[in-house]
Amino acid sequence: MRLLKRLLLVLTPMGAAAFVAGGGTFGSFAELAEWSREPRPRTDVPEKHDGLRTTKRLLLAVMAIGAAAYFGLGGTFANFQAETSNNGSSISSGTLTMSNTVNSNSACFSYTALSADNINANCDAPFAITNVSPGGYQSTQVAKITVANSGSINGSNLYLYASQINGKLATQLTSGNPVSSLSISSPGMEGTVSNADSITVSYGGKSQTFTVSGTPTNAANSNGGATTINVSGSPNANFTYPVGSTVTDTSGNTATTNTDCYDTRTSSTFNFNSITASTTLQAYNPFCGAVLMWVQELTGGKTYCWFGKGSSWSSGSSYTEDSNGRCVAPLYNVVGGGGISGTITSIPVPAGTNGNISNLDQIVVTQGTTTQTFTANGATPIGSTSITVSSQAVSGSFTGSAVGASITDTTAQTSLDSNAYGTDSITNFDTGHHLSSGKLELYPISTNGNLDTSPTHAAELGAGASRVFYVGLYLPKPNGLNQNGLQGLTSAFGLTWHMDQ
Repeated sequence: MRLLKRLLLVLTPMGAAAFVAGGGTFGSFAELAEWSREPRPRTDVPEKHDGLRTTKRLLLAVMAIGAAAYFGLGGTFANFQAETSNNGSSISSGTLTMSNTVNSNSACFSYTALSADNINANCDAPFAITNVSPGGYQSTQVAKITVANSGSINGSNLYLYASQINGKLATQLTSGNPVSSLSISSPGMEGTVSNADSITVSYGGKSQTFTVSGTPTNAANSNGGATTINVSGSPNANFTYPVGSTVTDTSGNTATTNTDCYDTRTSSTFNFNSITASTTLQAYNPFCGAVLMWVQELTGGKTYCWFGKGSSWSSGSSYTEDSNGRCVAPLYNVVGGGGISGTITSIPVPAGTNGNISNLDQIVVTQGTTTQTFTANGATPIGSTSITVSSQAVSGSFTGSAVGASITDTTAQTSLDSNAYGTDSITNFDTGHHLSSGKLELYPISTNGNLDTSPTHAAELGAGASRVFYVGLYLPKPNGLNQNGLQGLTSAFGLTWHMDQ
């Protein structure tokens, strides 16, 4: 400190004088002040000027103090510096999107919907089946649905469930205006809408829920197809919902009377309302309750039955699929390749089988009026390009080696006939596997018939990955049961595939 004070004092001429005169050191500013008051003998100045000398000494002290304050406290001399910057950083979000492809159609993407909430309810319908008869089966009764993750983020969870009762808005709702009713585009709501149900209108990430007031009007029948839905309280719209906005009955799919499947009469000759309670048909929408459904997965060569006969495999059943995760799934294929002739041990199906075949199943090949039955030799899973059969000579009545002849598995169909009005109908899928409860979480298949449900299981639909499902419908032919009440009806229903991060 003493050296610093010396330096500060000598930085000014008067400070230097004080420095020299004071002996070169002061212990404190108090000493400096005391020094300025001490008398100094002077021979060249008259005694009468002692007051002036004292004043000068005080000024020197003040200057020294100012210099110390300037350099020690508020100086602006430059000092050493260093600096680095991490600029140009960025962060971007990934995408969680999915595609849905029916058979060989174009892919339908979640992000191309009318709404901006990454939900697309307008993908291809898997089925448009006509002229179904009990016990009959045709190629249109099975559809291949490929669900893929088209985004950059893994889908940790993948679900399948029955679509909620839904429709499309036919008339715009304007923000701030009262809403007394909802107008639904033809063919109306896909299922039964009842008084006091909750109805949600959604578009672009916005939604508003209304309460149904009274019975919807202009319905195709009492069980579905409503085109006008009155709502309680006439609340103001919280957003402008354009034509095409999704309308959903979130109270549906909980009972057989309000599932996302309803029957519409296509013929006035038969009236399902005449069915009596003594029959085994459903009291509402009997066709929905009669048509059996199965959902079979085939991904990476591994199989699992998610819904249908065989999904709860039991060795005690009168007829069982094997335990390798295969539904009882009838098939309708055609002979391909080089056909069949002479003695054969397999039937070529280059396009891949669309059903499962168990050992000893009866495989019938039909070309016009010519038929021949072969016996399956071992199991043939869905997607196989040939059916293994016991060695047998081919009938000479087939022409062109039977290329194009139909192939059916009558054993599988008979098995489903015995399950008529069982637990595998469309109605049962709707009531057992809807959004509110019972969603099917599609865990990864570890081995045929087994799932990886561990907490550390792999993503159920990883980025860039896909999974393949076959969905089939079959109207059984139960022995001894008159099914005239099912004539002239068509059922409308939907499936929803949902993925979460």
